[in-house]
Amino acid sequence: MERWVKIRAICWAAAVLALALGLVSPSSAQEISEAASVRGHFAYGDGVWRADDFGWFYYDLDEDLGGEMLQIDLDGRTAEKGHMAYSSKVWKEQFEYRPWGSFQRVAFFGKPYFAGYPESSFTEEVSSLEKGELREVLMDDDITQTLGLNKTLTLQQGYVLVAQEISEKKGKVNFLLFKDGLPVNSSVVSIGESYVYKIDDLPVILVHLTNAMLGTGEGLAEVEGVFQISDEPNIRLFEGAMIGEMKIIDYSQSVIEIESSISINLRRDSTINLAPGLDLVVLDSQDLVYYPQGWIYDYGLHDIRGPTFSSISSIPVSMGQYNSSVIARWNAENYSGFYFDPDDFIGGETLVIYSAEDRRVVPPRNPIVFPENKTAFQTGLQYTSFLQPKKFEYEPWGYYFIMSLFGYPWFAGYDSSLQGSNSSKSLLENEYLGQILRDTELQGYISAGNYSLEEGYEMRIRDVSNDSLFLQLLKEGIQVDGSVVESNATYVYKKDIENLKDIPIIMIHFGNIFNNGSERFAAINGIFQISDTVFPMEFGSGFGEMQVVDVNPEGVILVNDDSISLNSNSRVNIGPGMDIRVADNDTLRYYLYTQKYVVPAPEPPLISSQKNVLPSQS
Repeated sequence: MERWVKIRAICWAAAVLALALGLVSPSSAQEISEAASVRGHFAYGDGVWRADDFGWFYYDLDEDLGGEMLQIDLDGRTAEKGHMAYSSKVWKEQFEYRPWGSFQRVAFFGKPYFAGYPESSFTEEVSSLEKGELREVLMDDDITQTLGLNKTLTLQQGYVLVAQEISEKKGKVNFLLFKDGLPVNSSVVSIGESYVYKIDDLPVILVHLTNAMLGTGEGLAEVEGVFQISDEPNIRLFEGAMIGEMKIIDYSQSVIEIESSISINLRRDSTINLAPGLDLVVLDSQDLVYYPQGWIYDYGLHDIRGPTFSSISSIPVSMGQYNSSVIARWNAENYSGFYFDPDDFIGGETLVIYSAEDRRVVPPRNPIVFPENKTAFQTGLQYTSFLQPKKFEYEPWGYYFIMSLFGYPWFAGYDSSLQGSNSSKSLLENEYLGQILRDTELQGYISAGNYSLEEGYEMRIRDVSNDSLFLQLLKEGIQVDGSVVESNATYVYKKDIENLKDIPIIMIHFGNIFNNGSERFAAINGIFQISDTVFPMEFGSGFGEMQVVDVNPEGVILVNDDSISLNSNSRVNIGPGMDIRVADNDTLRYYLYTQKYVVPAPEPPLISSQKNVLPSQS
């Protein structure tokens, strides 16, 4: 019985390992995930994140609106009770149908909600937030539509508005509102006025009547503005309610205030869940380094944005021994679109804009230097990425070198002259980069058989003896290598790539190999594979609006080779996966973003469910 259990366990491990060997490389798959994450900027002590610099918080770039803020005050690595504070302030937002004026809005953990109405022609001042009720804005438009005998106005949540009777002479329309096929309200509205449907004195549907006329055989009603909010609260707030590690302290018609309910230690190499969809990530570093990370579960294509900059932004930088400044800077510490590995603290990309003249980023010119005050002035856009060492997932192998480029890690070589070594196995120093297909640490066993690798490679295990095995490597069904591999050894397949000789493209480490006559298995610990094709990274190569101007052992530099216009209400592609969104406003305001396509798993942990916010039992 014990022998059967052992065999079954080994076979199960072999099946799992075989599945792992056949996985598709993430870098070659389409950018689709069950959830998208957004990092806030790094903090090294006390931290503050606001809507315009933390891409998970709701932010209206055009109007510069968004009231969320997360503030953390620390004593060493500990935030005492109440010293992690989330707040969200109410702001006024104009209806799309401008004659209505404005309504009140508030964001709650990354999503905007209706908060209330100021006093107006169609309602008294009323605050939904003050009652602890957050509702979604379902419709807000100023599109002109015509209603008649055969044309109704379809709204959200099963509502339909019908122009039942139209009097052109009196300039009035009798509207009838249905929900799920049943009448719920009727009202006579004059031209120039608005149909208003209220629930508990709160207007949830507004429709503005622009004109009424008699057509051939029927009357017609013309409506222009439509506004609708949820007829039931999407979230109910209660003082003292717990949301993860946070407690609702207060809410009013102007603000929501939430604080940590316990003392929280920012322990090294940890993730702390503050609230549904919001974590704090603490890096594995002797010095404190941490950042908030928000999760997006909603289906669709989402902008993953970095911090916002404006025409008056100024960030100090240095140019050698001279002081200078840039008007915008995104890097792995503040922008989720750039690659960052929290385990190895790797992320070498930076994009800066030195200046914008009349919304134009002109190509770089020779810096203007002012020796008397040791300052320098530069123009243009500059993207840089630096070479960095990365540990193999199977750590006994040591490390290799990568360079992150346009949000992805790329293989740069097994060595570098930066380390004082002979760089014969460096791709970057020969102006190439390669694709990392597999870097995996494994714990399991394989038996004799065939196992798939990437790019058409296949590993065949043959003749497993007591302490060795015979391995055949095939590419597209043709054998390219055969080797005897002993226990606790690494199989390496080398190939000439371009002008580089004997580059290891596949490495597999085998542990114990055994054969007792009836059972033949080999332990496998690690797999590393890079693509057997590379792409050139050489001077003059173009990527979107940028061109490579320097390739050296430290990394690469790209700049814009032509003027880039940051026109109002535009989206400007800079390079692969890098776009700038410019506000529809007279004031220059913009952010860098990439896009992620989210296809959520069933029943993701959305905060918009009422069951997430309940009265405290204490």
